[in-house]
Amino acid sequence: MDKLLTGKELAEQLGVSAGQVSRWRAEGGCPKHGQRYELVAVCKWILATKRPQSKVRTVAKKILADRGETVTPPPTKATTPPSMVGLQAALDRLRAAEVKAHDKWEAAFDRDDPDAGNYFRSWNNGLELLRKSEASLLEVLKERRELLPAGEVKAWMSKQIEQAKGRLLEIPPKIAPTVEGMTWSQVQQLLDEEIREALKYVADDPAA
Repeated sequence: MDKLLTGKELAEQLGVSAGQVSRWRAEGGCPKHGQRYELVAVCKWILATKRPQSKVRTVAKKILADRGETVTPPPTKATTPPSMVGLQAALDRLRAAEVKAHDKWEAAFDRDDPDAGNYFRSWNNGLELLRKSEASLLEVLKERRELLPAGEVKAWMSKQIEQAKGRLLEIPPKIAPTVEGMTWSQVQQLLDEEIREALKYVADDPAA
């Protein structure tokens, strides 16, 4: 273990004010030994808790590097699996919590646990929160246009189908005069090109 530092000595090493060190101490979490501090332990704490753009992080990282200490980068958003973030993931966690709370209440009820009433209230609160969250998610999805009324979707699909139908029905009279004398493979290629062009036209329609 390195020599233990006073708050003033630690502040000088890190290039911060003595008041900052006092605030770290008051907030809790900052490692200390009685009234003193171990520099390496504090530097590791800074890297784990302070904002990436914080100047003191840069100083702490350099101190650790100079002493040959392994610097473990703090977790970033990129390390969080995509399946664990977002509204849907939050709802999934709420649903799992609601099931767990229900199972606890049911088990307490079966064994005549005197705390069964508390478990029941806990489950009820979780259930109510889940209901509100699901309703909120629907509103958010509607505002983002990720969830549309069934009638609106049906109208859009009907328009797309009619447009595709119209473009495809234009193909026979368009190519009929040009296929005479062509081989089957040439006719097939021509039809393929025309059909793909029609589908691309429908897909690129701005109204879609």
